[in-house]
Amino acid sequence: RREKNEPYLRKCVIDENHTGFCAKDIWVIEPVNHEFLKETAIEFRKTQVVLRHLGSGCYLSVSEEDLIDQGEYVADMMDVAPSLAYRETQASAASALRVTPTSSVRRPMLSMETLQAIQDEPVSARMVGTVTAACVFTLETTNVQPHTTDRLYVHKQQPCVMIKWDHSSTPLWLSCLGRVKGVRDSLLVQWSRVRSSRDAIRLDVLSEHPHMRDCDIVVMHRNELRQTIIPRISGKLLSSGEIIVALQYADQALSHMIMFLNKSPLWRQKPDPKIGLAQPDPLKQPWSADPVRQRLVRELKYIDETFNLFHALAKMMPELFSEQVDFGMRLKGRAVGSLHALDPRALEGSVTEKRNADELKAHVMKVLVRLWLYCFLRNQESETYFHRRGWMDTLDSLNGRGMGASDVFVTLLSENRELVRKVGSPTVTRFVNFIRTLGPLDTWPLFLKALCNPEAGGAVSDKQQLVLTHIAFQGLLAPERERALVRRNREELLITLALQG
Repeated sequence: RREKNEPYLRKCVIDENHTGFCAKDIWVIEPVNHEFLKETAIEFRKTQVVLRHLGSGCYLSVSEEDLIDQGEYVADMMDVAPSLAYRETQASAASALRVTPTSSVRRPMLSMETLQAIQDEPVSARMVGTVTAACVFTLETTNVQPHTTDRLYVHKQQPCVMIKWDHSSTPLWLSCLGRVKGVRDSLLVQWSRVRSSRDAIRLDVLSEHPHMRDCDIVVMHRNELRQTIIPRISGKLLSSGEIIVALQYADQALSHMIMFLNKSPLWRQKPDPKIGLAQPDPLKQPWSADPVRQRLVRELKYIDETFNLFHALAKMMPELFSEQVDFGMRLKGRAVGSLHALDPRALEGSVTEKRNADELKAHVMKVLVRLWLYCFLRNQESETYFHRRGWMDTLDSLNGRGMGASDVFVTLLSENRELVRKVGSPTVTRFVNFIRTLGPLDTWPLFLKALCNPEAGGAVSDKQQLVLTHIAFQGLLAPERERALVRRNREELLITLALQG
């Protein structure tokens, strides 16, 4: 899936009850100087800042490609912000050019003809993962500032500011030229060489917003997955002991997130053997979730990172993707329940080390699948998001493998009529085979029930017909092979009653 790298504006109305609040609308102003103190105010036209998008973790940037195409000089990071030149970042973006730090380059002066030619040409804005000189800005007041020695600071209640980039031959201001995109009439953000007060941006400080604490928690967990857990699991681990340590860390992080979504009083509870306080079991938490927190994990892309973690785990468990369901794998997954903490030092050299690592892999996968349930439980927007991203098919591929995916998959369909319509014949065939092989566990009939009559919207006639053609009667015109399969399903799965008059 191609990531978006062009910032757009969208219409947003936030009332006193914060019903219009969206985590994707939040930007963080970060001073460049690492010695910048919390108590220090940001000074107009002097304090260098970068703008980080809270939802994606990317930084607002000027398109260096556009500047180079227009014959502009692109400043070097060492020239712009020496304290930021060696700043470490985890991600990189194709649109952010890496320039070798030097300090002896001077800006060339452009001729008047060149300046007039590029005056009306806007420069694209980009979202990048690596901080470069193109990401360093200053803030200006909307009015023209007089020449004064007095320091002017950005006040918390400052109504409007201008965002300026001044590291090339000509300065640029963040601007919106009215270019529309999409059905929501979003407006493209660009950089203009003409300073206009219509491009002023109002700062709404959200430090005291009731949902900001939850936002910070979700971002912290997202970054933990993105920057620590996934790289450790995806890396070249040397021993089963190292695998166990990485999986334990992942298990703890996913368990905390389940209880965060569940608003459990056991959230971040630490075990204490002295008083008999055990580690809370994430697989035994009640099935309820806070809708606001569900929306935050969706908007801040935490769910996306959990599926990146899934793919990293799947590479360690290739049996998950075999064409035929391995019922031995299913039994192993069902046998794995709550795991106590494993000490890798005690396991070093033990013949059971690899077995413990395999069990922990299955346990972490089960916790991850259960976490997905809490991300969309009774929330149709999140359910639709799962389908739109293709994750409904991922869940379907895990059905019957002992990871608890069937319960999650059935819950996803139970109250969403639109998703029921997306289910095809292969999925129904797979669940019917589960009933024949594993017996009438409650999950399989509940799937057929949800398929025929989801709780929201009433019966779906074409799905009722689909189920009947798989377990009752295929039709006289169907191929003999299909009729034989359905005849077998009818004889083995349905009860025959003889009525006597």
